[in-house]
Formats: sequence, C-alpha cells, structure tokens
Amino acid sequence: MKKVLVITYYWPPSGGPGVQRILKFCKYLPHSGWEPIVLTVQNGEYPNIDQSLKIEEESLKIKVFKTKTIEPFRIFKFFTKKKSLPTFELSKNKKSIFTNIAYWIRMNLFIPDARLGWIPFAIKSAKKIILDNKVDLVFSSGPPHSIHFIGHKLKKDLSIPWLADFRDPWVDLFYYSKHKRLKISKKLDKIMEREILKKADSIVTATNGLRILLKKKIKKNISVVYNGFDNDDFIGIEKNNNQNEKIIISYVGTIARSQIPHNFLQSVKEINKSGANAFIHFVGDVDPSLFKVIDDYSLGKNVEIIGYLPHNESIKKMLNSSYLLLIIPKAPENKLIVTGKLFEYIRTGVPIIGIGPSDGEASKILEQTKTGKMFDYSESSNIINFMKNRKKSNGFNINYYSRKSQTEILVEQFRKCVND
Repeated sequence: MKKVLVITYYWPPSGGPGVQRILKFCKYLPHSGWEPIVLTVQNGEYPNIDQSLKIEEESLKIKVFKTKTIEPFRIFKFFTKKKSLPTFELSKNKKSIFTNIAYWIRMNLFIPDARLGWIPFAIKSAKKIILDNKVDLVFSSGPPHSIHFIGHKLKKDLSIPWLADFRDPWVDLFYYSKHKRLKISKKLDKIMEREILKKADSIVTATNGLRILLKKKIKKNISVVYNGFDNDDFIGIEKNNNQNEKIIISYVGTIARSQIPHNFLQSVKEINKSGANAFIHFVGDVDPSLFKVIDDYSLGKNVEIIGYLPHNESIKKMLNSSYLLLIIPKAPENKLIVTGKLFEYIRTGVPIIGIGPSDGEASKILEQTKTGKMFDYSESSNIINFMKNRKKSNGFNINYYSRKSQTEILVEQFRKCVND
C-alpha cells in the first residue's frame, strides 16, 4: 500500500466542510490502496468545534501528527475578547478602530493568510514523517493556501511528488472585493499563487468553476474532485413525518451579508399570507444584519436562528426539512461557486431551493441531478410556485457525487502524480 502525507490545517475537532473533505478522503483512501498519514496543527484556531467529527477521526485509526504553530489570531482575540473570528464578520460595516486595524493587517501584511506561523514547524515535522514512513506523495489542501508552501518546500528538498488541493479560490476569494488592499499586497499574493500553481506536480480543485479560473492562469492539467456526500452519514437517521403541516425550510451553513435572501424572505411572507405555515431555520453563524432584515419582513415568528450544529445533527436537520435553502453569494465570479453543503442536500432527497445565478455551476448540478431549482436573487413568484407544486426530489445519478466515488477520482490523480 502506498503512503500519502496529507497536510491540512483544519482537522477534527475543527468543524466545517473543509475538515469533512479531508477527513472523508482519509476514510476512503485505504479502499483504493493508499494509506493516509495526516500532519496538522496542535490546538489550531477554528471557527467551530465539532466533536462528532473527532469521534469519526478516531474510528479511522490512522496516523495523525500535530505540531505547534504561531497564531496571530490569538492576539486579535485577546484584545477584542472574541472567542473566534467567524467568516461573516469580514463583511460587517460597523467595527471598532482596533478591529479595522486588525483586518487591515490581515488583508495587507499576512500574505497569503495568517497561518504562515505554522510553516516552519510543519516542514521540520513533515521531513521526519516522510523519511520514517517512506511516504510516496505529499498532498496539501488549502485554504489556508499558505500551507501549499510546505508542500513546495518538501518537493524541493526531498524530491517527492506533490499534489496541491484548492478547495476555494486564492487571490479571487469573493470577500476580498469588499476590502481595501494595497497594490503591493495584491501583487505579492498573485506572485505567490503563480509560484504554487507552477511548481505543484498536480492540482485538483473542489469545483469545476475553480478549475476554469485557475486554467486561465496556468497551462496545466487541473482535475476536479468535488466534496460529495458520505452515505454512511445518513445511516440510522430517520425522518420525522409528523410535521403538523408546517413547512420547514432549512439553510445549513454560514450566512454572510452577501447571502441575505431578501426576495426569498418576501416569498415566504407571501406564501404565509395565502394560508401556508412556513418557517425558516438558519443552522450556522449568520451576519448580524440578518436580524434586522427578518424584522423588516415581519418574519420574526417564522424564523429561527439555530446556530452551528455538529455534522451529524446537521444531517438530521436536513432530512427533517420540507425544503433546503441554498444561497450563492452575490459576488464577482459567483457562477463558479459550489458550496460544500450542496452534495449533502442532494443526498437527502429533500427539494432544494437555490438562490443565485441560473447559469452557474451549482444550478447545473441541481438540473443534472433533478434535485431542485436555482432562482435569481430578484425572483419571488417563481419560488412560491415551486414550493406549491414541488413535493419531493427526484434524485438522478447522484452516486457520482459520493465521497467514495470522488476519492477514487483523487486516487487516479495520485497515481498520475507519482508515475510522472
């Protein structure tokens, strides 16, 4: 069995789709003849903690090495008294002077990101792991994209094949457009991205849109390995058929300012006026401005902000919903965005209401699998008609998007990388 060193910052007990992507790869890699060995941080700075993923990690019984790191976010948290730095805060308008300074430093001085402090510790540990375990391949997954420099250094010093995984864009990250960045910072970021794209032996992305974006920057074969869903996560979870005629529309994930669904909220308000009993549940962190928007539509009694749930609880919440809400951020290049939750949405069989570009990649996946429909940000009446007429999802050919199938695609790239 060949061995791959998986370098990832986010690992259980951290929660989130990035963790699940790597954890599921590690689960299914041995099925295809590869032993994963994980290198991650000790006590990293995580937006959320998910002990259910920690339990799953322990059940895999794989080698996991952890090193110390230098975390500038801990200084930020000390002065602001914040427990974490949620993604949605990057879009807030009102911030203290100290917070504004901290964000400016993050955007302009920590290039490409604030996880740079892990690099020297990771490189030292990785070299020993590779030599002691006779590792065949290095696999680095970002963001944070700074960790790709670990893979770059290992390739250079040890002549070991290296595959770089891009879960999200680097210099084209959608919320960067909302912040002032120095020209020198942008230029340096582009130089770093170009260096990684050029030096990596192989590149995979989490979406086809991201693959297209990177292909414009470098003439190199780039493959798509979607996040997918794990059938095992749905075993033993039963649907609650006693809804008392309530229509439960659930959104699972972070809601940034650019994702607040004004017209969808109007649709819910109108459908309730016609005699329906519709409720919206937001499962995850939300931008504070969402509360005011909810009040503006007089939906306070019909909206519940549940907050972050462990992964297994999120799956249960999805399965026991009448509809699932998917929102693509209003941002440049948003046609390329495919959120990680989409594939678990598809697996549930619950009809999906998508808000975003109708010609985007997420919309095409909904059409291909026949699991939902994408509506433009300004639509309202069409959403109401969809909710009145759509009773169930007609999932079609969804097995391609399973974690196991996607890991097999990744393994094929491993083989090519090692053989080349």
